[in-house]
Amino acid sequence: TSTPEYLREFQRTQDQRFVETYGPDHPLVKVQNSQTAFKKKLAEAEIPLAYTNIVVGLISLGGVWKMWKLKRIGFWFYLLAAIIGNLALLLLVGGADMWTELSQLLNVGITMLFLILYALNLKHMRA
Repeated sequence: TSTPEYLREFQRTQDQRFVETYGPDHPLVKVQNSQTAFKKKLAEAEIPLAYTNIVVGLISLGGVWKMWKLKRIGFWFYLLAAIIGNLALLLLVGGADMWTELSQLLNVGITMLFLILYALNLKHMRA
C-alpha cells in the first residue's frame, strides 16, 4: 500500500487505546473496527481501482465529448462508464459499513440523476 508504515503503526496504537478506553463491546469500537476493515479492503484494491477509474474516466469523457457534439452514441458510452464504475467500486471494495454503503448510494443517485437528464435530451442528438 502507499500508506507509510509509521502512519499505520500510529493508527494501530490509537485503535488499541480506543478499545482499552471504551471496551470491545462499545458501539463506537464496533464502528471503528468496521472502518478499519474497510480501509484494509480499500488498500488491497487500490491499484485495480485506480486503473479501473482511469479507464472509466476516459470512456465517460469520450461519451461526454460525443454528446457535446450532439451524437447519441455518447450517451451509451456514458451509461457504460457509469455502470462499470459503480460495479467496480462495489465488487472491489464492497460495503464494509453503513457509511460506505450510504456514500455508494449517493454516488449511484448522482449518476442516475445525470443519466436521466442526458436521456431527456436524447431527442436533440443525432444518431
